Amino acid sequence: MKNLSKILFLSILLSVALGQAQEEDPFAQDTTTPAEFSETTPADANNSMRPRAKRLPTDPGEFWIIGLTSLQWNEKLSVTQSGSSESSNMSLNGAGLTVEREFEKAQWGWSIGALIGAGRANSGPFANGVKVDRQTFKTYGINPRAFWKLSDQVNLGGTIYIYHRSLDLPSTSDVSSSAAKSTNAAIMADLSLRIFTDWDFYQAIGPLDEGAYLWKIGLNYRF
Repeated sequence: MKNLSKILFLSILLSVALGQAQEEDPFAQDTTTPAEFSETTPADANNSMRPRAKRLPTDPGEFWIIGLTSLQWNEKLSVTQSGSSESSNMSLNGAGLTVEREFEKAQWGWSIGALIGAGRANSGPFANGVKVDRQTFKTYGINPRAFWKLSDQVNLGGTIYIYHRSLDLPSTSDVSSSAAKSTNAAIMADLSLRIFTDWDFYQAIGPLDEGAYLWKIGLNYRF
């Protein structure tokens, strides 16, 4: 998970740098050419000396968002046979389709969305030979989000991702297995970066139970 944290940190630095690069150059020369032989009245001189009112940014409005998202997280899997129990991490990797409704203000915004997806789980083998090998799982969830706009292209936020996953674990007459709760929630820090006019790159990471982390990476289209 250290590598995931480094990737998220580097992405934030890159995003902030891109946002700053798009600001006006403070050393750019003024190409405005004054009108020749123009007459200036005292009233015009007084008006030119008055400070201009700062123009407030407009409200960007509302958007629909459709995206493809990859999911990755770990759960603790325990296998019991003949009174002997053994535990190991189970890796879950999947992909999903997201639909969101986003509401943007001048400097901040929020959204609410849903995800449906599927993937594969792997764990083991254990000492008794039991293993989870590319076992299919399904998942769905909701993800309310709030964010702060660093620029028109970059925003940082937080997401509460509440999800349910269904997975068939190994079970026989003398073997039983159990994993983490099938319904869970993660509080995630996230980053959205505008890479094209209507396309955003999105990633989020947050803790789950017992030191595990959930990681999301996606590509979103807004309209």
